[in-house]
Amino acid sequence: MSNIVPFISRPTLSAQENLHSFITQAKQARFFTGEGAINWDDNTWHLQPWVKHRGAPRTYTIHFVIFESSGRAKIKSCLAEPFLSATKALIVYGFNHAATTPYRWCIALRMIEKAFRLLNRQPDITQLDTTILDKAASLIVDKYKDASDIGTALQNVANA
Repeated sequence: MSNIVPFISRPTLSAQENLHSFITQAKQARFFTGEGAINWDDNTWHLQPWVKHRGAPRTYTIHFVIFESSGRAKIKSCLAEPFLSATKALIVYGFNHAATTPYRWCIALRMIEKAFRLLNRQPDITQLDTTILDKAASLIVDKYKDASDIGTALQNVANA
């Protein structure tokens, strides 16, 4: 009896390896150590203790849920792996390095995840392409009257 070994192309393997390293690095961020540390595995993060600028909202909470579960939805469905871990890592990156609002990045990532689903593709950030980004941009324009902030977040996520 022989074993079947699935073929994974080098670019795909490299993308997966890079994502794994990116997630591992994100898990070492200041939010996850010391007093008041956030648990990486939680699907709700309270980032307020790390917001230092004046005028910050009273609560700075990120919920890692699909778009349809955001807001006042009664039933909450969390993002699924591997997209969930990629989203968390990108939120950490955006908060630490891109000097951006994690909330807007989270909305953009929810739209990306929804675009994958609407196009009958498995949500996987390593498979992000212009078709997914175009669909996500369209969803943002349809949903928000002033889509520029979320659109900018989408662009920043694509460039991260």
